[in-house]
Amino acid sequence: MNIAVIFGGESVEHDVSVLTGLSVMKNLSKKYTIVPIYITHSGIWLTGKALLKNSIYEKQVQGNSCYFANNSLELCVKHWFKTTKVHIDCALLCLHGGLGEGGGVQGVLETNHVPYTSCGVGASSVCMDKVFTKLICRALLIDILPFVSGTKESIKSKVAENKLDYPLIVKPAHCGSSVGISIANNEADLGKSLELSCQFDDKILIEPKLGNFRELNIAVLVGNEKIEFSEIEEVICEGIYDFEHKYKVSNTKRVVPAEIDEAICAQIKHIVTLFCRECDIFGAVRFDFLLGDKLYLNEVNTIPGNLAFYLWKNLSYTKLLSILIENAIRRKNNKNHITQIKTNLLNNLDSIKPICHK
Repeated sequence: MNIAVIFGGESVEHDVSVLTGLSVMKNLSKKYTIVPIYITHSGIWLTGKALLKNSIYEKQVQGNSCYFANNSLELCVKHWFKTTKVHIDCALLCLHGGLGEGGGVQGVLETNHVPYTSCGVGASSVCMDKVFTKLICRALLIDILPFVSGTKESIKSKVAENKLDYPLIVKPAHCGSSVGISIANNEADLGKSLELSCQFDDKILIEPKLGNFRELNIAVLVGNEKIEFSEIEEVICEGIYDFEHKYKVSNTKRVVPAEIDEAICAQIKHIVTLFCRECDIFGAVRFDFLLGDKLYLNEVNTIPGNLAFYLWKNLSYTKLLSILIENAIRRKNNKNHITQIKTNLLNNLDSIKPICHK
């Protein structure tokens, strides 16, 4: 069975995605044949055995250009004098941020009928947009922090109109890995924070910074209408949990399982279940919460780093990947919707007169 592991992409999380892709390929069961697909910073799709080696990503990555054939499971691979085809049984998505996590690549796979391991186009797009996620939460009566959103030009007035108190968290609406996030302690800071966030996105989200809170994360494995929960972790760090703290600062502490009351644990699982069922969540997804005066849902990561495998106590990385692949293929095989109906709309087309506008 040929498994396309897709990683990289046009995203500020490109390098994190490469790390996830490499770890996935290293831990994938030997019963699968790996077909690596690396998407460059400029959006070019490459494949080739050389992409299995870690060292290639320390320099200019080389590979064969590739693309999916129209309406098929065939990956077309360009060589100097010919194009070969490789049958793909399933795509294992390791893309973070951008179109890779936000629904674009899922759309390509959908149109070519390739099974894939993440949420569908709609859920991926909604969850990649932090504002849309909050609007969904509001509709489902899930507690979220008060917020405003908009462009650099419009959002300052919204802060005043909605009487949001400083300090404020300012972040791009579509970026992951906490890229572009900063704290604004006053109006002067707000201007600088907006300048930073606008380097990454046109749409900005602003919300109050909680004074005393705990950060809790949980992963779910969703497939076959079944939701399985991982351990709940608590992330402890000094200051804001930004990109530096996530990937570079060594004093960030993770407590797994988190030391929380059973009531909080039950509340987290209830919220996650509600969101998953109402928003068609699928695959390995991580939910991030803030616990302050109440429990707030902060973000939903449809393709988390390393697929959040570290949160699973009784599930190996290899087993997790196999389950994702099996569920993706089963989901694709279960889709048998009508896409064609008989009509007479195209009969006698020659008799239709063009509409003239005067």
